[in-house]
Amino acid sequence: MCVISSFACVSGFRYELGGTDYDYYRYFYGLINGQHNILTAISESQYEIGYTAFVYLCANLLHLSYEGSLVIEAFVFYTLMYVGLKRYMPNWGVFLMFFMYKMFFYVTFVAMRQALTVAGFYLIIRFLEERKLIKYYATLALVSTFHYGALILFVLYPIFGLKIKKKRLTTLGVVFGVLTLFSGFTGSLLNVVVSVLGLTQLEDKASAYSADASLNILYTVEYFLLYILMIKNYDKIRQRFQYADFVIIMYMLVLPIVTLFRSTVILVRELPYFYPAYAILLWYVYSVSKHGKAIFMIFLLLCLFGVIKYIVQFDNGHFMYYKTWLFNSNIHFLQ
Repeated sequence: MCVISSFACVSGFRYELGGTDYDYYRYFYGLINGQHNILTAISESQYEIGYTAFVYLCANLLHLSYEGSLVIEAFVFYTLMYVGLKRYMPNWGVFLMFFMYKMFFYVTFVAMRQALTVAGFYLIIRFLEERKLIKYYATLALVSTFHYGALILFVLYPIFGLKIKKKRLTTLGVVFGVLTLFSGFTGSLLNVVVSVLGLTQLEDKASAYSADASLNILYTVEYFLLYILMIKNYDKIRQRFQYADFVIIMYMLVLPIVTLFRSTVILVRELPYFYPAYAILLWYVYSVSKHGKAIFMIFLLLCLFGVIKYIVQFDNGHFMYYKTWLFNSNIHFLQ
């Protein structure tokens, strides 16, 4: 928990780190700050009801500065993440390894609205695992008010009710592996749909996070590396771990995104909801495989490479130097 708290401090006390989104949300915070009617603020807001209400609470009831609200949001995110995932997470060290690689900068520095829905989803995934339909949909309805990207999570309940078998997993892996060749066409087709639905601005914004609008093929390769290891150790994993089927299905949800739909950024942005499955599954493989240490070292190097790559490439090295407002006399936690 001390390590998680340290991450929360690094994310929360950052200053002017998060690309253009940092400035967008600061501007929005300024618009909400000083308003005396929450209903008016919500009706005039460009963002979702839940996020607008959160900003209104921070600005007008708690009287926090914008930087102060980021501290609260960071601690809310990490607390919900820890509480939600501790039931399934066999090793937090492995999780933080993947978290640094795939989520730390994007989710806690850039995607401020989505960060709340990601953490909220982690908190309610036990309702998926326990097959509590009403509780899942009721809480998800609340979570989705912070970021509409969470609406895709409404389709998960029936998926998690499916029975999985090793042969079926192998077949799906082969099929989607081949379909990766058609990801460019699929991406173009879905981008047309996005345009028709009036979501072009969201798609353009998402594309701006990367020099290439497509998910790097390396993400597909690393996914299948762990996928193959999962298939190879499938029986041992299911025999040893209580939540194996649940975690495997969560990992399977990533399969179409990193293959057939890897060129559709609006879907790629949904990946943080499912990234914990990487860490849990790697620990499962490490625990049952004769070559566990070698496998772990390979993924450790992959994660290290990924972190360095993200730091260097995002906004031409935007994250190369960490800045905090703690020692800035002009910035305060409260207004």
